[in-house]
Amino acid sequence: MDKIWIIAYRDFAWLKRWKPSLYAEILNPIVYLLLFAAALTDNFGEISLNNQRTSYVLFFIPGLIILQTFNRFPLVLGASSNDRRWGIFRVYMTTKMKPYHYVMGKTLVSVCVSALQALFILGVSALLARPMSFNGTSYIVLALIIVSSSLFWTFLGIIIGLTTSHEQKRSVYITLLTLPIMFSSSIFYDISQAPKYIYWLGLVNPLTYMANAARASFFSNYEGRLYDFVTVGGVTIIAFALAVWKVQTTRLVPDEA
Repeated sequence: MDKIWIIAYRDFAWLKRWKPSLYAEILNPIVYLLLFAAALTDNFGEISLNNQRTSYVLFFIPGLIILQTFNRFPLVLGASSNDRRWGIFRVYMTTKMKPYHYVMGKTLVSVCVSALQALFILGVSALLARPMSFNGTSYIVLALIIVSSSLFWTFLGIIIGLTTSHEQKRSVYITLLTLPIMFSSSIFYDISQAPKYIYWLGLVNPLTYMANAARASFFSNYEGRLYDFVTVGGVTIIAFALAVWKVQTTRLVPDEA
């Protein structure tokens, strides 16, 4: 546990010292909710979700919570790539640290940040819309989905980030992956109403299942959504195994320019 905490402590310390990033982590989800969801509610009006009518704000809140977990992906990708670039990864791996220490140290930070952001979003959303009547099960399930989603995107960020220590390649990966994953998911809208090519992309997009599972817990409506929860759990386990394997097999020296 000490080795995991060493990695997590370094990332927490960097976040604390780099004030713009810290402020962004806190303010971005609230700005999304206030400016995006609230502004679009009048345009969307009520929407249908599982044969129930609900406001767009309430539809968007669980999606926004999951979006913040997804935002860990480019951040971890860049941080892991920089660890290789500046030799930090080599220092870690030439000590007695195991590959899973590195992976879990990164995920500890992601889970903490995502959990705090979820609390901010739920607090602000209570001022914008009718509060949801959560029960104990809903809280537990939503928390598990937040943790699972944070873990998955952190694992994926590590896998891709350790692939290269080149800043240019890293930027290309982030640019090519972030927007397509985000907008082919059900974060912002019901993909069943989207064009066919978006719909089919959404079916292979893990972010879709994470958003759907979060909405099922948010609205306490689990009927027919079991496959969303199973999918989220399955891809998270697979991503963890791949992340540990990637850490174990990655070259310790940076890539040649």
